[in-house]
Amino acid sequence: LQELFVLCHELGHLFNKDLEDKHNLTYLIPSEAEIIEENKHYQIEFNADLYAFDLLSRIAKRNYNLEKKFILSFVVTLFDIMALINPNRGGKHPAPIERIINIVQSNWGKDVAYRYLKTYDGSVTYDDFFNIL
Repeated sequence: LQELFVLCHELGHLFNKDLEDKHNLTYLIPSEAEIIEENKHYQIEFNADLYAFDLLSRIAKRNYNLEKKFILSFVVTLFDIMALINPNRGGKHPAPIERIINIVQSNWGKDVAYRYLKTYDGSVTYDDFFNIL
């Protein structure tokens, strides 16, 4: 499911038409590169993540009868692994924690996203968090 999320994320870029603007491809074509605001890149990545989570959730529902709250644990693990590799935001990609918080907030709201964030300091357990979904 984690590999499928990554594939769906890249499809999100395609279907969100991120590849049609040559300025979004600056890392592929450095000779034509322009400096673009980080926030624009971050929003592009957030949108691709949301597309991926939605598509993955629909596939899991159709093929395995799994609700999206159960898919979230796989995506959380993926972003936690990414955070182990590099927890920081880059010029074109937000930090992994920002990305998972965006997915949670977009699907379950700010209060639930804040509660998820509290799992990292231990004041909320994963069981407690997933039980509220």
